[in-house]
Amino acid sequence: MAKPALPGQVMTRLNPSYSPEQAAAIHAALLRCVLTRVQTHCAGRRLLALANWNGGSGPLGCIADTITAARQAGWDIIDQGPGDLGDRLIHVWSAVGRGPIAFLGTDSPDAPADALGSLFDALGPADAGAGPTRDGGYWVLAARRPLHPLVRAIDWGTASVYDQTVAAAAETGVTFKTLAAWDDVDQPEDLIRLLNRLRHATEPPLVQLLEELKTIGGAKR
Repeated sequence: MAKPALPGQVMTRLNPSYSPEQAAAIHAALLRCVLTRVQTHCAGRRLLALANWNGGSGPLGCIADTITAARQAGWDIIDQGPGDLGDRLIHVWSAVGRGPIAFLGTDSPDAPADALGSLFDALGPADAGAGPTRDGGYWVLAARRPLHPLVRAIDWGTASVYDQTVAAAAETGVTFKTLAAWDDVDQPEDLIRLLNRLRHATEPPLVQLLEELKTIGGAKR
């Protein structure tokens, strides 16, 4: 699940520490890293759901080359559809159809490789699971079949997203597993933590991400 990298429309909570143009460039760098790592570590069909994709007729900002490369690498690209994040997740879920699915965003680019490679094994017998983040959300939602109640009536963008998802599972009889916790990038301090982690990374896409972020941050306000 991703958005076009348009200044003023992505990673807005990085402002004013970073300009809208820098925030868009950061978003694009995170997306490139996530696509590369998913392709490396996650088996199965790879689907990039873009907000306002419309078959590629909408503006993409600074990710046009990334989208071209993704398509050449075998990614299917669809539009997220209208509505809030829950509506858009259901739209994508319906487009995928039956079978297991794992939803990822762009904000946790350095999630552990072993966690990425074992999302469904980590569920065990559970129907679904999510990996919580520091801010009360989650960096991944995995499920063995479409379970739309898990993403309905959620206060997206708040500190209660993960807890509400767990409660929705309990209320609807869905067995739920807490997956590996990780960090995401919303605020400038989150980006600093990511940079500190990346300084110890050896995986090529993470090394590349560090260099890109250092270049972008060179003009930090």
